[in-house]
Amino acid sequence: MNIYLRGLALIISFHVMVCLVSCCDEGGCIESKLNSITADMFDNTGQFPVEITQDSSSLSAAGFKIELTFDGEITHEGPCIASRNNLGGWLITNAQAMKCPSPEFSSPDTLDFVNIRSVADFNDEYPAGANLVPLFVDDFRDGKNDRMTDFPFWGQPMTVNYLLFSEPDSTRWHQFIIEAHMTSGRILSDTTLYIELVP
Repeated sequence: MNIYLRGLALIISFHVMVCLVSCCDEGGCIESKLNSITADMFDNTGQFPVEITQDSSSLSAAGFKIELTFDGEITHEGPCIASRNNLGGWLITNAQAMKCPSPEFSSPDTLDFVNIRSVADFNDEYPAGANLVPLFVDDFRDGKNDRMTDFPFWGQPMTVNYLLFSEPDSTRWHQFIIEAHMTSGRILSDTTLYIELVP
């Protein structure tokens, strides 16, 4: 019986030692969910951008910016769900690593693409309701942002700036509808104030 108690004590001691060195249960995986998007407009013609907080007129289209903020929450933080039932694998991994790995970020619902539409015609090629994203330059590279697509993490606000780099064919009042299309089919949207854009 003594040998069994010593064996059990040895196993417990090993487990405690491994945990003291490399126990990473609380930071193994972080999962998050995007809850909303917020679109703010800015006059970008001066030295510093000025937020537009009410319906506004006569802004040069060349100085118009939309700042899109993505807001979400962490929905799970702790052991990776896939490995919860594999205690042996967890012990071996932690014993070999001897240090905490970087947290893994995941989300079952990632960003697919963004649309920007106006209630007014921009020009003949882009009538009211058309997707105006090609007329903007944004922070994405080739239309993609790895943090929002390949490695999504919605646990803290993220912003993307859309700078208008095209002129409308005439002066018109625009109200923009911005939509974030998610891979699950969910669509999150926000609508801006009215702004009169001047070519």
